[in-house]
Amino acid sequence: LLPVMRMKAPVVFIKEYNAGESVGYNRQYITEQNEYIAIVQAGYADGIPTEFSNNGEVEIEGIRYPIVGKVSMDLVAIRCRNMDIKIGQEAIFWGSDNKDLRLETLAGKYEKIPYEFLTSVTKRVKRNFIYE
Repeated sequence: LLPVMRMKAPVVFIKEYNAGESVGYNRQYITEQNEYIAIVQAGYADGIPTEFSNNGEVEIEGIRYPIVGKVSMDLVAIRCRNMDIKIGQEAIFWGSDNKDLRLETLAGKYEKIPYEFLTSVTKRVKRNFIYE
């Protein structure tokens, strides 16, 4: 079977944080060293599970980046290695060619069924239908 959906959103902001600074609600992520954090324009109001807080990943240009801090209503923070991410690039939450970001794998990791991810995507998310 082939994946039926790709959930992705753009990077909208990048900032360098100093060691000891917090990222996201409730200070759930504290930087241990100076590092870059990119903000992706999607959150739990779009269907990104809060279980991804400090525990999930996104893929940008074939490279996986960890989600840091708490998933907020409209945004997700990811840790960059350096300035290797650019504003406007698309971050894939699920549906990439990487087996770790397929719905079946994520469902097992978070003790859900794949359908829960699909049905949680809200109406405010733009849909592009591709017929092949």
